[in-house]
Amino acid sequence: MKYLITILLGLSLFTSPSHADDASELVDDARLVIKALQEDPNQGAFRSMLSQAHGVLIVPSYIKAGLVWGGAGGTGILLSHDHQSGEWSAPVFYSLALASVGLQIGVSSSEVVMVIMNERGLRSVMNNKVKLGADLSIAAGPVGVRNETATTGNLVADIYSYARSRGLFAGVSLEGGIVSLNDNYSQKYYGRKISAEEVLLHNTFGKDKAEALRDILRQVSRP
Repeated sequence: MKYLITILLGLSLFTSPSHADDASELVDDARLVIKALQEDPNQGAFRSMLSQAHGVLIVPSYIKAGLVWGGAGGTGILLSHDHQSGEWSAPVFYSLALASVGLQIGVSSSEVVMVIMNERGLRSVMNNKVKLGADLSIAAGPVGVRNETATTGNLVADIYSYARSRGLFAGVSLEGGIVSLNDNYSQKYYGRKISAEEVLLHNTFGKDKAEALRDILRQVSRP
């Protein structure tokens, strides 16, 4: 177990910010991830799901590393979705970490998007240190040009997740992953300590933040 903790701490340090500019770059990288999904002709199901989502967590660089003992981690941003107005909130920063055991050598990177389908899922992620698959159900997101699999009646998991490596997005399960609030990133981005609730639920702070990302999310999630 101590090896797993060491790996995850190393990944956390590798992906953690040192300057406020890093947070801004992360937001722009997240915009590029959503843009790629918007332009992918095989992601009609994803776009349909996003229109129904209560939130989305975008991890632009999810690093996997290990030698027998393995781990993966990255820093991402969470935004909430107001169904009535179609608006997306300003971002709050979170970390995603996953430990694993098995034959694995080397380092790889992918982009991860987690679509949060209900209020319970959004609030659980907001409340810090949620374990995927235990505290919340998570499944690989459906892929396809059409959106039959993405109707409300067929969506049973709290979260659906996607990952892109080698240029292709595919559904992926992140069961066992830990999502936790990254106060360091959020504080540097906003210039003071903030609460996830005031940004994600009440929209009382940061209304002018991440406008380019929020704009593309509005476009993609438009019914």
